Amino acid sequence: MGLGWVVASPSFSSTEIHEFACKINNFPSSTKAEALVIATALATCPPNTDITIKTDSKCVIDTFKYTQSRPSPRRYLKINNYLIWKAIDKIISSNRLNVTLEKVKAHSNDFFNDKADSLAKEGSSSNHVLAINPLGLNLESFSTWNLPDQLDKYNSSSLIIDRDIRKTLSSISNIKNINQFLAHHRLSYLQSITYNNKIDWKSTQSWFSYNPFDSPTSRKLTKFRSWQLKNCCDTLPTMDLMNKYYPNTFDNCLTCWHRKNTPETNIHL
Repeated sequence: MGLGWVVASPSFSSTEIHEFACKINNFPSSTKAEALVIATALATCPPNTDITIKTDSKCVIDTFKYTQSRPSPRRYLKINNYLIWKAIDKIISSNRLNVTLEKVKAHSNDFFNDKADSLAKEGSSSNHVLAINPLGLNLESFSTWNLPDQLDKYNSSSLIIDRDIRKTLSSISNIKNINQFLAHHRLSYLQSITYNNKIDWKSTQSWFSYNPFDSPTSRKLTKFRSWQLKNCCDTLPTMDLMNKYYPNTFDNCLTCWHRKNTPETNIHL
């Protein structure tokens, strides 16, 4: 993912422009790119100046206002991309900058906004990758993750987690559980469509947690959970499985009872 920004003179003359573009890795998102735009742009500004930054991201403006309200360290660590926002705070305080963020409408034929979008696209293919070094921010603590070998082919340094650590660990744990679940030989077809992002596992998790009954524990709920697992694992007693496990009873009974010309399988259901 790329980022880019444009600096104009106070007269907003399109001929007096300074540009910057680069690439970002590790948890790329639009809000991370916008936050890095602010950090890198402020790093080029001279001390004791008034800065106006125009952006089409309301989320970034709201986060900037929140960080300027001086939240507690515990709340600060729950902000996504908090390392970048810490860097922004340090640049502002060190250079005594007066920074104002203004919202501009996206895709409104604004010359500088369109130019910044174009630079961001160029930055996505750039060889220059930008990252924040947490050791220069005087943080009390920060979290890192040593990637497993299959995800760290180039033996890179530990991955810095600059977001809510509880939510991040929960996501990592959920992904690990899903990978173990998909490793079953009966779910090989689910692996391919999962890796192609064709399954929303977050919604699937909500479906597994759904209880259509009033009681938190009951025989009906146990049967319902059993049906959910069998449905997900393709082990519902369809005719192809019944013929496989009970060939003497269900000999030559492979077609659907409702659609006679179609084999009855779990995928068919």
